[in-house]
Amino acid sequence: GTDALGEACVVSFSYGQTRNLGFAFIGWGAAREIQREVRTVPARRAVWQAWRNGKAARWLPGLDYEALFEQPLEAARERLNIRPATVYQAVPAEVRAGLKLRG
Repeated sequence: GTDALGEACVVSFSYGQTRNLGFAFIGWGAAREIQREVRTVPARRAVWQAWRNGKAARWLPGLDYEALFEQPLEAARERLNIRPATVYQAVPAEVRAGLKLRG
């Protein structure tokens, strides 16, 4: 996503794929800050799920993205074993849009 929680989830998914600790640090730190600001947002659960989804997905960095873009999104997700971000999606869009990180 293009909101703070979505970005935290994207880098956490990337950590699941690459095992780059920088991604883990950014994702967990962002989730911590989001949860500190808005306690009702399940930011830690969302980034944890994103990490697990990244681990479960096929290795994405080595793919032919041009060929992949020709496929329907749901077919590509299924083929690559990319699971839905249900925790992230359960947070209302207007709440996600209002999340900001200090700094």
